[in-house]
Amino acid sequence: MITVPTPLWKSLPSCTKCVCDLCGNLVEGLFYRCKLCKFNAHTLCTQLPEYVRHVMHTDNPLRLQ
Repeated sequence: MITVPTPLWKSLPSCTKCVCDLCGNLVEGLFYRCKLCKFNAHTLCTQLPEYVRHVMHTDNPLRLQ
């Protein structure tokens, strides 16, 4: 799970060119936004694990960063 030090608020789609700071794609619909630093994130992107396992990398987990 992705964690940030400041609270994220669910925002309505009021920004037409806002980009998710986790995946880099445009945000559409509801998304999380930090009012202090303007950090944006899809709700799905905030639920990604920090480490994932893949069949091609069985010896070590991949870190999403």
